[in-house]
Amino acid sequence: MKKKKKNKLIFGAGLHAGGGLFILNYLRSKITSKGDIFFLDQRIILDKFYNNFEIYLVKNNLISKFYSELKIKIFFDNPNSEIIFLNGLPPFFKFKAKVTAYFQNANILKKNNFLLKNIFSLDFLRNLKFIFFYKNVDKWIVFSKFSKTILSRYIEKNKIFENKVSIDSQIIHKKKIYDFIYPASGEPHKNHENLIKALIILSNKKIFPKILLTLSESELSKLKIKYYKDKFNLKIFNKKIKDRKIFLKNYNYSKALIFPSYTETLGLPLLEAKSYHLDILASNYDFARDYTIKNRLFDPSRPEDIARKILNYVKTKK
Repeated sequence: MKKKKKNKLIFGAGLHAGGGLFILNYLRSKITSKGDIFFLDQRIILDKFYNNFEIYLVKNNLISKFYSELKIKIFFDNPNSEIIFLNGLPPFFKFKAKVTAYFQNANILKKNNFLLKNIFSLDFLRNLKFIFFYKNVDKWIVFSKFSKTILSRYIEKNKIFENKVSIDSQIIHKKKIYDFIYPASGEPHKNHENLIKALIILSNKKIFPKILLTLSESELSKLKIKYYKDKFNLKIFNKKIKDRKIFLKNYNYSKALIFPSYTETLGLPLLEAKSYHLDILASNYDFARDYTIKNRLFDPSRPEDIARKILNYVKTKK
């Protein structure tokens, strides 16, 4: 079988939800042209956009992803093409084609990935792949100065380029139902645990802010949300909406974004909240400081500090 000569090949294995899916949908019409090829996560829902492209679906496991990259190497690699890795990781192989990677997961470069308790985590495996194969990428794209700083510890700065992302918001002036919204998965770095602890601290002061979460049923169970909600009368609401356009409407019903995450690469909710003109209370880390004012930043490792900033905000909005 002869190698196919195509303009671009877009590798999006692993991208099926959250910020990863947003990046895929945001970039797909900006970086593609007729005749390009997509390797996509099998969990993704294909819409009409993909009708004009050659599509290969990849299972969500290491063997399938490795085989897909090998297939690209054997059948699609040529010096006149470009291969774009939207999953934020370098490929296993060195290609003749120009290789571009969109860096979107700062968690893979955290130092604590090498702690004994984390060595079987996905981020540890991703970290290893990055460390061993990052030289297989010719050009890296980042979405924030924070990401550029992290990546420049390993990559020459002349190979890193920042891409500004804009959010199409539909602002509708509605009555506010929620004091705060926190659209995030239940991954440990999203720090729901300390947010819940902060709400418990406030409940002891008879303060019950209404907060909207976006967790799956399994995440709700793992974080014991129902238990804490019932025990401390917390005003926690949850909506897991897959349709992004429908979900975004919830910003219109919220006063502020609460964002206690420990690390972010894109920080999509920060961009969304800013575009919807919400107030933002966030972790006092580089990825969030440009989005809000100093007295709305908190130490995400200290529930009492999160509680104090929430209390100060609620008082000012009465």
